[in-house]
Amino acid sequence: FPVLHGFGKRAEQEIDFVIGKDFLITARYNASDPLHAFAQAFEVNTVLGHAPTHIHGGHLFVSMARALYEALIGECHTVTRKLQDIEDRIFSGEERRMVIELSQTGRIIHDFREALAPHKEMLSSLEPAGSRIFGQEFSFYVRDLRGLGERVDRTIENLHGSLSELRETNNSLLTTKQNEIMKTLTVMAFIVLPLGLIADLFSINARNIEFSGLTPGFWILLATLSIVGAGLLLYFKRKEWL
Repeated sequence: FPVLHGFGKRAEQEIDFVIGKDFLITARYNASDPLHAFAQAFEVNTVLGHAPTHIHGGHLFVSMARALYEALIGECHTVTRKLQDIEDRIFSGEERRMVIELSQTGRIIHDFREALAPHKEMLSSLEPAGSRIFGQEFSFYVRDLRGLGERVDRTIENLHGSLSELRETNNSLLTTKQNEIMKTLTVMAFIVLPLGLIADLFSINARNIEFSGLTPGFWILLATLSIVGAGLLLYFKRKEWL
């Protein structure tokens, strides 16, 4: 079962069930809050005499699994609120910071999907085996549990879809912002380039050029540069580069 320990952390917990008519054994490697709450509620109901009679291990398993799935739906709601917070911050100009937040949330959703992948097959195989042990009416409980598991799957798939949309939107905003920065730098370059060209022209020693003997040598050089620049401009326009 996936479990949300916090964003940026692995979210997975293994729970093994051994089910019999008169017993139910669980083996787990970490504390499970839903199972702990279930055990406490069951103990209180037993002490108060409210615990149902004529129950078997299959009933207990279904009740525990429901508690785990319902807790998982609550954790999915936590992820949903996290995505809503990320969405608000994306449109508040924090696109760069949200790259890491989206990646961490995506890891959580990925862990949820990976952990729940075998559940459908497991519940499908449980129905015929459970019916042989506990009777045909047990199929109803298993199908009900499968329906809850499918609801969890749909919720997680919706989270995955929302995450993909937010990631695409965030990437688009980042690209737009980067394009604006490049546009600004390009405009600055086009402003500085002519100024530098004019400064270079006035620093040219025309006496070392072949037409240095001519009186308008500087203007001949300026006209040559202008013709070359206009030719390059026309060439770029013809190639549709501008």
